[in-house]
Amino acid sequence: MVTLFTPARRSLQRYPLTTLKIDRGFIQHILDKPRDAAIAKALIGLGCDLGLETVAEGIETSAQEDALLALGCRTAQGYLYGRPMPYAAVLKFIEKNCLPLSSMAG
Repeated sequence: MVTLFTPARRSLQRYPLTTLKIDRGFIQHILDKPRDAAIAKALIGLGCDLGLETVAEGIETSAQEDALLALGCRTAQGYLYGRPMPYAAVLKFIEKNCLPLSSMAG
């Protein structure tokens, strides 16, 4: 996984990448800074053109999520979806909120 605008920018050409992660710094003001929105749009397009899964990092509001969906970004992470938690709490969350795999079998 590569976060763009790091010293590892050459990784796009050198390594077999599968995921492009957009830094939260570009997402935080996507609604009120046209340059941030343009950068996010360009990165989403780059990821698509390269056949990479593009992950937007730092989603905190539904409005940010909606803007990214409109730009074609389908994968995101951030406090909108959940806060960091201990392993035991993750297990309890999954147990409470997710269907068991056996219920998905047809």
